[in-house]
Amino acid sequence: MARRKKKTRGNNGKTLTTIMEGLTKDIEGNETTVGHIVEQFRYRSFGPLLLVPALIVILPTGAIPLIPAICGLIMAFICAQVVIGREQPWIPARLEEFSIPKDQLEAGIERLKPYTRKIDRLVHARWRILINPVSKRLIAAFCFILCLGMVAIGFIPMLPAALALPIFFFGLAFIAKDGVLVTLGVVTILGTLAGLYALAQSGYI
Repeated sequence: MARRKKKTRGNNGKTLTTIMEGLTKDIEGNETTVGHIVEQFRYRSFGPLLLVPALIVILPTGAIPLIPAICGLIMAFICAQVVIGREQPWIPARLEEFSIPKDQLEAGIERLKPYTRKIDRLVHARWRILINPVSKRLIAAFCFILCLGMVAIGFIPMLPAALALPIFFFGLAFIAKDGVLVTLGVVTILGTLAGLYALAQSGYI
């Protein structure tokens, strides 16, 4: 009896791990740019265009000054254009030119690979009623607001990653056609907003 392969179903062979590995594809020299990374996914689906910048913020590269704000602006541009129905998002060249050290990006990816492989085995197509053109625009609108928040608090350590996490879930949901991840993204947004409210009440932000 043939053993069933454990990989993400319903995503055309794209898994979180392979997408992460693609972040360092064709890099020349010791640095890459945000634009070079995003360009590899520009003509693919909505999911990778959200997931890739969100990953950059969640990875250790998110600690590099201005990276959360730059990624937040890029995702805001993408989300705004998705809301109005543009199929191939345009990103300002000035944002794309921001550089990231190659070794820091690769180290963060290698550190997360054991976890992403586990996620790949769990994620698959389900609850597809939540994956449709209407939900795509609604999610883009919510993510647009999160991205603006990421730009506003980008100077505070760790907080941008908290805002990037639901965007990560939404991006992965559209890659895998997994409505459960859409629900998880919404729950994460509520938890993030509650946490930010508590911090604001305590005077930390």
